[in-house]
Amino acid sequence: GQILVTGVVSIGSIANYDDDPVKDDFFVLRLNSNGLVDTTFGSNGLAVTDFSANRDTPTDIAVRPDGKIVVVGSAVFGNATKFAVARYNSNGTADTSFSGNGKMVTGWDTSTAAPFLASVEAAYVNGHLLVVDGGITTRA
Repeated sequence: GQILVTGVVSIGSIANYDDDPVKDDFFVLRLNSNGLVDTTFGSNGLAVTDFSANRDTPTDIAVRPDGKIVVVGSAVFGNATKFAVARYNSNGTADTSFSGNGKMVTGWDTSTAAPFLASVEAAYVNGHLLVVDGGITTRA
């Protein structure tokens, strides 16, 4: 099978990190079972999602039964950190059937929502409901 990796891709000046923060975005990388990048996924193996002009940090990834990929984490808007969700089609393109552009940011406080929502059980997300480990919560 294939391997999915999520993390942060940084854009900006690392040398002046404290004075000029790096802009971070979500990324998903797909590897073939032999460890080589699957260049048919996203753009040459990589799918990137930008939520804010600041730090976007993914914390977990799950694949739905229909093959769509869900990445959860946080995005910083000014002084506010919000819960962020990106959904991709199995080929690494943004799933525009999800929230119109493949991404959603909520007003939930990440200190309380993220530990519950950013788990390997996060298997289904749409514009209105999030099902985690059998529980349903409405989005803010």
